Amino acid sequence: MGAAGPNENDLLHRKVGSATRATALSTQSLALQLAGALAGLVAGSLPIGPLPWLVAAAVLLAGAMLWAGRVSPVPAPPAEAGHPPAAGGVLPGR
Repeated sequence: MGAAGPNENDLLHRKVGSATRATALSTQSLALQLAGALAGLVAGSLPIGPLPWLVAAAVLLAGAMLWAGRVSPVPAPPAEAGHPPAAGGVLPGR
C-alpha cells in the first residue's frame, strides 16, 4: 500500500510459492479492506473537534519513530559460485 507496495510485493513473491500466491494476495487484500472499513467506522464515531485527530497524529508519530529506530535486517549471505544472487543481490567481485 503506498510507497511500501513494491517492497511488500517483492517479499510476498519471494516467500510464497506460486501455488499459494493467489491465496496470499487475496488474504492480504481482504485484510486491507477490513482494516479500511474498521478505520472508517472508528473515524465516523469520533467526536467533532481536533482532539481525536491530535491523538491519532501522536500515535502515528510514535509508530514512525519506532519504525525509524528499528534494527536493520541481517544481510543475505553471498551468492555461491554458479548460482545467481537473490533478488536485489549483487554478484561478488562486481
